[in-house]
This record gives sequence, structure tokens and C-alpha cells, in this order.
Amino acid sequence: MIKLIAIVLDGTLLDDRKIVSVNNQKAISECIKQNVKIAIVTGRPLIGIEKVLKKYSFYKELIVASNSGSYIEDLYTNSSISKSTLEIDDYIKIRSLIKEKEITITAYTEDSIFTIDEKPNNEAILDSKILKLNIKPFERLKQSVNQEISRINIMGSKEYLDKVLPYLLSKFNNKYKVIRNEYFSIEILNREVGKDKAIEKIIEYLNIAKKEVMTIGDGMNDIEMIKEYGIGVAMENSSDYVKSKCDFITLSNNNDGVSYAIKKLLN
Repeated sequence: MIKLIAIVLDGTLLDDRKIVSVNNQKAISECIKQNVKIAIVTGRPLIGIEKVLKKYSFYKELIVASNSGSYIEDLYTNSSISKSTLEIDDYIKIRSLIKEKEITITAYTEDSIFTIDEKPNNEAILDSKILKLNIKPFERLKQSVNQEISRINIMGSKEYLDKVLPYLLSKFNNKYKVIRNEYFSIEILNREVGKDKAIEKIIEYLNIAKKEVMTIGDGMNDIEMIKEYGIGVAMENSSDYVKSKCDFITLSNNNDGVSYAIKKLLN
């Protein structure tokens, strides 16, 4: 019996207009009525989640793993489940080892994006638009009271990141978790962070088993959670590689894929 559904936000629950369809809203609300917990597992910071989900009636019933699981909160009880972050020194160290001018390295907090680079590249600007967060000078983070960094992203062209990923894995993988989260982005996280690890912490919090979890995602950084738990669902808009790792392929994010998967697999 499924007791928890962990759902990715962009490319999964949200359609391309960044809206939760009426059918997806109904499916989530029905799950909550049936005491099935809903967790949103996303690379977005909490403020970015609020901007797209707070208007829906189910919002305050959710468990939210923001910034790829750096922060996990139960919105219903207004309590923190887990926090695993990076420090300013981590950002400075990574930036010192990657000096290419076409690369922008960003640091994400729960409400802002920071960079030491004077002119963020197009990839960093694209990400800031997706999240609806402004990019701020890194000095402002150094001057702030809360200096916790949720994640660090290396932004650049697909061709460059294809080349640099093996180097980053060899250099950093013992200390950090390194993930290719988008074609234009490599994500560097605390070793205890990741969507799969976030779900692990949530099921411990809820005292349920792995087999009682359904996961729904679309991206390369969703593969571990899709493979690891009871029923792994990939969206139709996922790559063929992601689809090869799942138990079930649902409809696309523009065609109520979350609702379709819930109806097919839970009823």
C-alpha cells in the first residue's frame, strides 16, 4: 500500500506554464483525504516553491524538500525535518579551481542566488528566471547574518560541462555530492543531500517502508529516487535514459501525468 508520493516540481507536477492542472490538483487533494502523504522534492528554494504552489488549497498539507533536499519541512506541522547545507568557504574553494570565463558559479540560499562573477552567463540568467530570483553579488552573502548555502551550481554550455564533469567527480565526489541536474548545470551539494536522500529522511520521519513510496520525476537527477523506492514513475517528457530506469511511464507534464499515474497505480 502506498503511503507517500514524492513528486518533482518542474517538468513533473508543473506544466510548461508553471501551473498545477486542475486534474493534478484534484488527484493530490484526494490522496491527502485518503491519508497518503505528498512530498514535493525539488531543486527550487522554498521561496521558489511558494511562488508556484502557495495559491493551491493543498499547499499547507505538504512535506517539502527544497534545494534538492538541503532543507526538509513539514508544512502541516510547521516543523523542520532536516537541514544539510554548505558554507561560504566551499563556494570559494570551488570557484578557485574553475577559472574559465564562460562559466558562472552560483550559490543558492533559501531565498536568493549569489555569484562572485561580475557578469552572469546566459545559463545562470535562465535559471534565475525559472526560479524568479535575482542574482546578487557574493559580497552580500558574506555580509549577511545567515550564510548557509543550500547548493552550488556550475553553469555553462552543454559542451563545456560534458568535458568538466569527470574532473569535478574526481576532485569533489569524496567531499560533496556532484550531480548533472540540467544540460547547462552541474549541482554540488552536501554529501547528505539529494532527492533520494531527502525521501530516505522523510520515510524515517513518517516511519514507513521504502516499498510504501511512489516517486514521480522527469530529470537525470531524479533517477536515484525513481530506482530506489517502491514504484518509480517517469514522465513521458523524460529522456529515454530516465524512462529506462522506471517501473511505469506516465503522460507528460502538459497532459496531467501526475494525475494519470496516481489513478493508474493507486486505484
